[in-house]
Amino acid sequence: MTNTTKNGASLPPTTASIRTGDSPISAGLTIGFATCAAMWSIGYLLHLPGLALPSIGVGIVLMLVQIAGALGAGRFGPAASVKKTGLIAGLTTGLLNLLILGSLLFETSGDDTVARPAAGLVVAGWLGYSLVVGLVGALVGARVWPSTAGLSQSRDSWLARFGAMTAVVLLPLLFVGGVVTTSDSGMAVPDWPNTFGSNMFLFPLARMTGGVYFEHTHRLFGALVGLTALALLVMTFRSDRGGKAKRLAVIVFVLITAQGVLGGLRVTETSRVLALFHGVAAQGIFALLVVLGAMLTVRWNDGHAPSPVKGFKKLKRLGWVALVVVLIQIALGGLIRHFSGETLSMHSVITHAAWSLVAVGHVFAVCSKIASVENAPMPLRRIGQVLLALVGVQMLLGIVALGVAMMYPDRSGAPMIRLALGASHQTVGALVLGGVALALAWTKRSLVDDGTTNKAAPLEPDAA
Repeated sequence: MTNTTKNGASLPPTTASIRTGDSPISAGLTIGFATCAAMWSIGYLLHLPGLALPSIGVGIVLMLVQIAGALGAGRFGPAASVKKTGLIAGLTTGLLNLLILGSLLFETSGDDTVARPAAGLVVAGWLGYSLVVGLVGALVGARVWPSTAGLSQSRDSWLARFGAMTAVVLLPLLFVGGVVTTSDSGMAVPDWPNTFGSNMFLFPLARMTGGVYFEHTHRLFGALVGLTALALLVMTFRSDRGGKAKRLAVIVFVLITAQGVLGGLRVTETSRVLALFHGVAAQGIFALLVVLGAMLTVRWNDGHAPSPVKGFKKLKRLGWVALVVVLIQIALGGLIRHFSGETLSMHSVITHAAWSLVAVGHVFAVCSKIASVENAPMPLRRIGQVLLALVGVQMLLGIVALGVAMMYPDRSGAPMIRLALGASHQTVGALVLGGVALALAWTKRSLVDDGTTNKAAPLEPDAA
């Protein structure tokens, strides 16, 4: 069912027209992907220098995370399909983790990488274990926490959650990529798509040390993000969402695929210029994913018309300018990481710091304008508030990261604290960019010029 305005402009389907009903497949996929991403992120941190736990300790922690995900399937999944949701979530988590399990089941023998004894049985046992954990965990979760009041269980509501989860899954990849660039480990693995001649998913964990660990795990996280984006694309096309959301889902998936190829060319061509584009593009893709996640929400598609306000054009213009200014700031940071050599270039640091004041000023102007709009919807107001907090965190991280970098100017031998601060600074920068893009998207979706200077037809709400 399609709604129209008085002048014939089309509106998104109303809540009543959106396909509803329990969706254990969508819920199971969302929880399964999220659980896997959490396991990978925690596992990555527990293998970092200074934080590394014994293998048995890492295994126990990851098993607890997997169990927590299964409990979540029962707590938050459709009440009428607890078993199916748990099985799908468990199987999804198990299959995705095969991308990592190969590194434990293969070892180096001379110049070859060979499977350990009974590797096939281990894989079958792992998948069986994941199914059991998913099923039992979901049943326990539903029994202990049976209430799902206020949580919509429609396929489209779970699509929105999967969209948000996809953007969140990209954040660990940005952090891992930040560790790679801050430690200058981009060429630690000299070949691609293989890793030292081995299939990248079968490269033995025992050989992942130092820069090789940083770069190789970056590739693995990239594969996980690619699979998540592919699943989001399929789910979006099976939904009732509008054509603009579906086109953006295609664009995001194509860009993520191209981003993987660009990262590979950076290695094969030994190009720091490609590395710079690779890093900046990753943060731009994150911003697009944030916007796509918003376009998939029920609130975006509930059919409400934009509110006429004064200053709409100015707010929209400020949003576009702030988006460009933050992108330039991100590029300047990339120049420091990729072209400063082993030590920091004070000229580039001063330029980056000076431009940060310009970026902060523009973001603050956007947030102030949002706060002054009387009819601004709650999502837009919250975005403005969160943006202000993110900018404050980013400035603090930048100052601390710069101080630590000056204490340890040699990047090749820098301690983990410098790598973590640099990567965090880069990741929060992506959050700021995503926040500005989201503010701009919600401005165009929820507001329209009050008509005092423009009598044109209202903006189509489905615009991003």
